[in-house]
Amino acid sequence: MIRISAWAEVETEAIGADVAIAEFAVVRPDVTIANRVVIHPHVVIESGARVGDNVEIFPGAYIGKAAKGAGALSLAPRFEAWVDIGADCSIGPHAVIFYDVSLDGSYQVWSEHNRVDPRRHQHVSRS
Repeated sequence: MIRISAWAEVETEAIGADVAIAEFAVVRPDVTIANRVVIHPHVVIESGARVGDNVEIFPGAYIGKAAKGAGALSLAPRFEAWVDIGADCSIGPHAVIFYDVSLDGSYQVWSEHNRVDPRRHQHVSRS
């Protein structure tokens, strides 16, 4: 059963079974959400993201942030607009996951004190 709050903005149709999307969450087009995913309030998931089975994304997390250069840079940051969050991951409150990142299964990201629990992390370049 899919439970989407009337106050959530969901622009994708690629949603698996047993998904819960809370109020004030924003899910852009071209996002894939697998089965048994919980998206808490005030989460933003930008286009190009894939969220695997059994993932929980806590309030205020931002998935798919574009990299920006600081002040004066001679080269602009280059990245591809995709994020892959594997099965059984947990994204903590107010965490930010930039584009061009892949987290494989059972990875935990918590923004408080920048703690990261890399149980099995793999970065995949799609160039």
